[in-house]
Amino acid sequence: MTEPAARILFDDGHLRVVLQPAEGKAGGRGTLLTFADLTFRPDGTRAWGMVPARRLGLDLIGIVSHAPDWYPARSVEAAARAVRPFVDARTVAYGYSMGAHAALKHARRLGVNHALAISPQYSIDPAVVPEDNRYAGYFRRKLHAGLHIDADELPPVPVIVADPYHREDGAQARAIMAAGLAHWVPAPFMEHWAIHLFRSSQVLGEALDTVLANDPLALRQLLRRRRQTHVWHRVVAREALRRGHEDRATHLREGALRHGCDPALLRDDQRELVPMMLRRFFEDGSWHRLDAAWSRYGAVLSGAFDPLQEVGHMLTAAGRGALAEPFFRAALDVRRDVAHVHGGLSVALSAQGRLREAVDAALAGRGWVPGDAALAVLAGEALLEAGEPALAEPHFRAALAPEEVDSATGPRAVERARAQAGLGRALAGQGREAEAVAALRRAVALDPQAESHALALATLLRDTGAAEEALLACQGLLARHSDSEAARRLLASLAAAPPTRPEPPPPTTAAQGGGFLSRLLGRG
Repeated sequence: MTEPAARILFDDGHLRVVLQPAEGKAGGRGTLLTFADLTFRPDGTRAWGMVPARRLGLDLIGIVSHAPDWYPARSVEAAARAVRPFVDARTVAYGYSMGAHAALKHARRLGVNHALAISPQYSIDPAVVPEDNRYAGYFRRKLHAGLHIDADELPPVPVIVADPYHREDGAQARAIMAAGLAHWVPAPFMEHWAIHLFRSSQVLGEALDTVLANDPLALRQLLRRRRQTHVWHRVVAREALRRGHEDRATHLREGALRHGCDPALLRDDQRELVPMMLRRFFEDGSWHRLDAAWSRYGAVLSGAFDPLQEVGHMLTAAGRGALAEPFFRAALDVRRDVAHVHGGLSVALSAQGRLREAVDAALAGRGWVPGDAALAVLAGEALLEAGEPALAEPHFRAALAPEEVDSATGPRAVERARAQAGLGRALAGQGREAEAVAALRRAVALDPQAESHALALATLLRDTGAAEEALLACQGLLARHSDSEAARRLLASLAAAPPTRPEPPPPTTAAQGGGFLSRLLGRG
C-alpha cells in the first residue's frame, strides 16, 4: 500500500506545519502533535517525530520553527487555524527542550488537552530562571515578552519528564510546577538527555497511552523499567563520575557495556569528566584521591591532549610532581608545540629535585616553541636552580626581547618583571652586582606587589654595601607587605654588621608554585 504523502499545511516564514497521515487502516488511532527542538529546521515535509508516529500508526502534525525562537505565541496563533481541524480527543502535544516548552505553552491554544514535555523550559529569560543561562544568548526581550508559561495556558493534562537533580532542568521544572498544576515524572540522573528514554517507538507509544489515560504513575513505572538500558547506565555513570563516586561509575559503565553501549562513548565520557572530577578533589583538598590518577585513568586519557595536560597541571599545583610527570609526557607524545606543557613537565621534575632533567625539559620546550617568553623564563630559572647563572642569562634576555617600556602595566608587565628578576639573579651569580641591581630595580618597578623581587633587591643592596638604599628598599617592602617575616629579618640585619656577601635569596620558583605555575593552570 502506498504511504500517504506528507504535505505542508502552513508556512509563513516563521513556522512550518507538516501533516503526515497515518498509513492505511492505522488512521484514527490518534494524533501526535510535535514541536521540533532547538536544532531541527524546516526541510521539505520532514517533521520532528515523523518516524515513531509512522511506526505507531499515528497521524502526525509536526510544527517546525525556522529559527531557535522558542515558538513565540503570535507565531503559533498564526498557524492555529491550519492545525485545529486535524486535532481530536486523542491528540498529544509532544516535544523536547525548546519543543517541550511549546508543547506545554501552546497545546491548549491549539485545542489539545494532553501534553508530554521532555526536559522543558519555563522560560529562557535568565532573570526569570536564574539557575539556567544555557539559552540566554537566544533571549530577545521584545520577541519573548510573555515567554513564561502561565497556569491558564497549561492543557488539562500536562506531563513533564525531567531530571530533578540536574541544576538547570530541575530549576525549570520546579518553575513550571509553581506556575500551575502539572504531573512531574522524574528522570533521575538523565541530565538533559531524558529524551533518550523515549528512543524506542514502543516505549513512546506506551508513554502516550499513559498521558491520554492521565496516569503519571504508570509512566513512572514505565520509565523505571527503562533503566535496564545502556542509555540509563551510561548517563548515571556520567553523574557518578562527576560527583567523584569512582567505584559506582565503574560498575555502571560495566552495566552499559553489558546492555550494548559503544565503548567509544564511555571513553569519551571519561575524557570529558575525569579532569572535572579530579579538579573537584583538588579544590576540596582531597589530595589522597589524586594519587591514583595515572594508574586509574592514564590509559583511558591516552592520546587526549587537553585532559592529559589539564590533569598534569592540577597535580603539579597539588604538590604531586611525580604523579604529574607521566601526564605531561603523555600530552607531549600527542603535541610538542604547546609551551606550557613543556613548562609543566619541567616544573614537575624540579619539584622532585631532578634539576638537570628539569633544565633539559625546559630547553627541549624552547627548541619546540622558541618564541615563548614564559618558557624562556622557566628555562632560565631551571638553570639558576641547577647552579648555572651564566647559562641562565641569555634565556632571561630572550624573554625580555623586544624591549618594551618598563612602566607597562597588566599581565605582560608581571611576566617581564619575573624575567628581570631572574636576570638580576643570574647577573648577581656572576658577580656583576651593578647590572644585577639595575635589573632588580626594573623588576620591582614593573611589579611592585611581588614580594620576592623587592626582597631580592634589598638583600643584594645590603650585601653590596649600599646600606642606606637597602634600608629604603626594605621599608618600601614592609609598606607593601607588612606581614613579611623575611623583610623584618632583613631590616633587623641592617642594624648589624653586613654579612660576607651571601647569595641573595631566590624568589619563589615555579616548582614552589609561583606565578608561572599559576599562569599555566589558568591556561587549562
